[in-house]
Formats: sequence, C-alpha cells, structure tokens
Amino acid sequence: MTASVINTAAISGVTPPVGGETAVTSVSGSGYTGTVTWSPGLVAGKFAYNTAYTATVTLTPTTGYTLTGVTANFFTVSGATSATNGANSGVVSAVFPTTPNQVINTAAISGVTPPVGGETAVTSVSGSGYTGTVTWSPGLVAGKFAYNTAYTATVTLTPTTGYTLTGVTANFFTVSGATSATNGANSGVVSAVFPTTPNQVINTAAISGVTAPVRGATPVTSVSGTGYTGTVTWSPSVSGTFAGGVTYTATLTLTPTTGYSLTGVAANFFTVSGATATNSANTGLVSAVFPATASDPGFYTVNGVTSTPPSTINGGFVTYAQAVSYCSSLTTQGKSWRLPTFAELLALHNALPNAVGGQTPPGWAFISQTWSSTSAGGDSFKTIRITESNTSLNDSRRNNGADNGIALCVTTQ
Repeated sequence: MTASVINTAAISGVTPPVGGETAVTSVSGSGYTGTVTWSPGLVAGKFAYNTAYTATVTLTPTTGYTLTGVTANFFTVSGATSATNGANSGVVSAVFPTTPNQVINTAAISGVTPPVGGETAVTSVSGSGYTGTVTWSPGLVAGKFAYNTAYTATVTLTPTTGYTLTGVTANFFTVSGATSATNGANSGVVSAVFPTTPNQVINTAAISGVTAPVRGATPVTSVSGTGYTGTVTWSPSVSGTFAGGVTYTATLTLTPTTGYSLTGVAANFFTVSGATATNSANTGLVSAVFPATASDPGFYTVNGVTSTPPSTINGGFVTYAQAVSYCSSLTTQGKSWRLPTFAELLALHNALPNAVGGQTPPGWAFISQTWSSTSAGGDSFKTIRITESNTSLNDSRRNNGADNGIALCVTTQ
C-alpha cells in the first residue's frame, strides 16, 4: 500500500511561550507524532520572561504516512513569527516573539522604615523585580528626620530586567508603618504618608542656672536649657535675698519647648548642682534640696534652740509687751520666733562664747537684763543678764510698762 504524504500544514498543540508557563514538549496530528525542544533552554520546564524562544518540532510519520513529498516551509505553527522546514522533512523551526516582562507582583515594598526623629532616613530600596529611590517631604536635616514632623516618602520604582510595571493596578503597593500608600495604575511612583514623628525626649539631665542659696544673695526664678524653659520657686519663701541658717528647697517647673517632650524622662533623671534633686517619671517638676545657708552673725544654737542677736529697737530696751510683739513679728530665716524661757536663756549663758567671762558674745552689739517668758509671779517675768558670771536665778522685772529689758528671740524650727 502506498503511504500518504502528510498534508496538514498547521501543527497544532504548540502554544506561544509565556513567561512562567510550562512549555509544550510533544505534539500529535493527522499522520504524525512529534517532539518539541526549546532554545534557549527552559527553567524547570518553564519559559522565562523577556526571552525570544525558538521551538524545534521534530515530526515522525505514523503508519501509512510519509514526509516524502512535503514541500519546503510547508508547515505552520500558530503564534510563531516564522516557521521553516526543508523539503521532505518534518524538522520544523518555529520562531516566537519575545515573551513579555513579568508584572511586578509583590505588593509590600520592604526597606522603608517609618520616620523617627534623629534617625537617618532610607534613600533607596530593592525588591523582587525592582530597585527604587526614596525622597522625603519635608526635606531632611543632614540626612536625618526631625522631631514632631509628618513625613511623606515618594518611592520611585524601576523594574529590573524581565520585569514590568505595566499591569500593576492602582494603589497596589504597600509600605509598612505608613498611614496610606498610593500609586497610579501601571506606575511605580508610590506616595507613602507616615504619622508625625514623636517629640524628642529631653535628654540633658543637668539643669543649669540654679545657683545654691547663699546668705544675702538674690534667688534665681527662671531657667532654660536644651528643650525646655522653667520657673523656680523657693521654700521657705524668700523676701529679696536668702537668709542665713536656712535649708532652702527649690521647686523647678520645666516646660518643654517645641519639638521636645517630658514623656520618657526617667524618675530622678534631673540633677541640680549643689542639691539633692528628685523628679517623678515623665514630669518636669523637680525638687532640689540645698544645704542650709551659713548662719547670720550673732545667731547661736544651743540644745536645738536658735537665738537672735539682741534687738536694738528703742535703744535696745523695751517693755515685756514690746518684747513679745517684736519676737512674734519676726520672719528672719523664714521661721517663727518667740521669747525664750528662763531655762533657754540660762542654757545660752552657759554656752555662749565669752559669756561667762562677762564679755559680749561675737555678733552682739551689747547685752543687758534680758526678758524671758517664764513668770516670776504676779505681773513679773524672770530675766537674766547673760554675760554675768554669777547669774542670779531670782532676777525679774515687772510687766507694768515701767520696767525695760532686752528683747532676744528664739526658735526651734
């Protein structure tokens, strides 16, 4: 029996290459079977992107068929730009168009970290199928983010070989930490809006400008430093200048300036030179306790009782009522004062420098019979001449407006 010449030109079953798709490796048709090989080679049986492939189809006639009589370039392959074969041959070379680039299909753009004040900004990214640049608005300061600022990143993606942005949908891309990320269709220009950067935590511990109290000096009432301004109040209160012999506490109230915050400040973070300073966490309320100022001249402390120098009002001699009024109105050293008891006066006599020797103690202008608050009976109150060596415990003066004595005040504060 005479074999029939294969007379069907179209070789079916060979699909044009598409990147990422599995390639056909065999065909069959009326009067033949065939194998298909591809050049360049496949990757795990699949076509690559952006690659021009040529298929070599090798046809083998089935029983009753022959290739003898097939004319040159008889066969056709759908989708090929050309298909050629020799006369009487079933070896067909089919050249296909270049496969399209792969559409970038990873939505998350990695490598763009959310802005943090003081940190260096990212300016480039890379990912599967692209590289990219990142610009920031508003502008950076020496490449770093500012505090308390809302930034927008513009990420411009450039496809790498074999990839394309054509086919990317609108608002496809995402950026971690951004409140929104937008892009146009078929575009790699991505706008990512980030939350406002936090304020900078005040990080300078030493509060400058607060000088330790000194008797006679004027107190500081305000301070300023990196990230804050502040007010200073004093306890006890100061009228004009610091008094002697007083332990003062300064209360500093710090207010952050623009771009700074107290949130994040640790407990007892702040320091004040010359003082023991404390503050609670996340606050600028600082308590600074200073050592006592030097005592005023003529002030003596015996057994916890501090005395003033003798009063010089009315030439130093006053009635009992005037002495009581004088002491109760004193605010020296921010303390409350009173007339001493007779026992307190006697303790002063026994302890004051030079007293037993009959001389005026240092810091005192003079001394004479001194009022105590201890009653001597009736309208009289015990008195003592502090500098006499043979002090009598029985001296007294009358509270009748006629007898005068020295007003010397004491406090136990």
